Amino acid sequence: MDLEQICGGLKSAASILALQNASQKNAALKSVIDSLNKNRAAILNANKIDVAKAFKS
Repeated sequence: MDLEQICGGLKSAASILALQNASQKNAALKSVIDSLNKNRAAILNANKIDVAKAFKS
């Protein structure tokens, strides 16, 4: 999945989320938090690699 696809999906999700009630929005945010926490090591490692590549170029 490339960045353009991710951004398109996020835009669609934002439109749907805007129509939800507070409880549903809170549940969605909790899911995001859970996913970030679950994938924290992989996210930080990928970021470390990206930063290293940026300094090399």
